Amino acid sequence: MVAEQPEVRRRTNEVRLKTREGLRLMESSVLLTDDGIVEFDVNSEGTIVNRYAPFYFYQHARYSAGLVRWPNHAKITTMRNPWMDFQSVNLGAICARYGGGGHQRVGSIVLDMDRQSQAAEILHTVVHDIRIEDQSSTT
Repeated sequence: MVAEQPEVRRRTNEVRLKTREGLRLMESSVLLTDDGIVEFDVNSEGTIVNRYAPFYFYQHARYSAGLVRWPNHAKITTMRNPWMDFQSVNLGAICARYGGGGHQRVGSIVLDMDRQSQAAEILHTVVHDIRIEDQSSTT
């Protein structure tokens, strides 16, 4: 059986450890706002940060928006909660305003070294846009 081969087991265990470490990092960073947006900022070097992790900690959040950092780049990632039934704002369109893209339910912006210093400010603006558009769509 393939799953029992030593190389497959080794890699599986490595992914499990890196995923656990990613959850640990996320737990120390994740914050739920009053309007149901999970925000986070993590350095993911040497870990795996799963895009669903914010909803592991806050199952009833409507959206997640966060910053994942690596040594050579960073990524702002947005997502609507896939386990909730509601009309999402277009996260891809919001991210496209800042050089990223995506679709209705997921969006991201990759920031190279030149733009990393702006990452927190861009994330703040993206969260603001989600908040404003979500409020106008629910009223």
